[in-house]
Amino acid sequence: MRFDADNQRDFIETITLNLDPTSLNESRSHFSALESGRVFIVPEAQSYLKAYAAADQYNGYFEILSSPYSIADDHLNFSVNAQGDIASIGEIDFENGPPQFEVKIRYHHSGGLEQFTDFLRLEVINDKTDDNNLALEGLDISTQKNALAAILKLDKALQHLALAQANLGALQNRFNFNIEAISQLTMQFEAAHGRIMDADFARTSGLLAKYSILNQASSSMLGTANENQRLILELLEVL
Repeated sequence: MRFDADNQRDFIETITLNLDPTSLNESRSHFSALESGRVFIVPEAQSYLKAYAAADQYNGYFEILSSPYSIADDHLNFSVNAQGDIASIGEIDFENGPPQFEVKIRYHHSGGLEQFTDFLRLEVINDKTDDNNLALEGLDISTQKNALAAILKLDKALQHLALAQANLGALQNRFNFNIEAISQLTMQFEAAHGRIMDADFARTSGLLAKYSILNQASSSMLGTANENQRLILELLEVL
């Protein structure tokens, strides 16, 4: 810090400001991940939350809560353990689930009075490599629970096939409509071209007849004029 004044000696004071992230009580994290069977977020990705818990030697506890930035119960899709590892419960599917999740991760200090909250947003990115994948590999029907899960996967696969068939049918209908429209335009173009050609032929024929009549009239008038001159000359010779 420098103090400047006219005709005075400058006064300089050096101030060191140390910011300790563990002194904060809120932070904001934003992550993105490809859709997958499960999504994991390790504490290292949330540096402020990790620093706060590490300063307490992880003697407190984590909990996951609903976020005020989301109207859905997104927190029910995730779990957090004692080390702050966050994991999705079940699959994160771009096609059949929400495109993003908003949750609130809170660490309660072991002293019982302090707490740190991280507002976490997870954006789900579409993995285009599985758009045509029915994900039926690895089905296990050895137990009743696994068999029920396999039935749910089969139902989703059938829904996926039905949707693909509907999209294909709609695409085929659009193609047929466009082909029919192009065929109609082709027929109209050919008819218009024929009318133009007929009109040109009729106009040309009319002009030919017109100029032919004019030519014949000119020849007749010229012949009549020549005949009149001959008659006048003969009359003069007789006189």
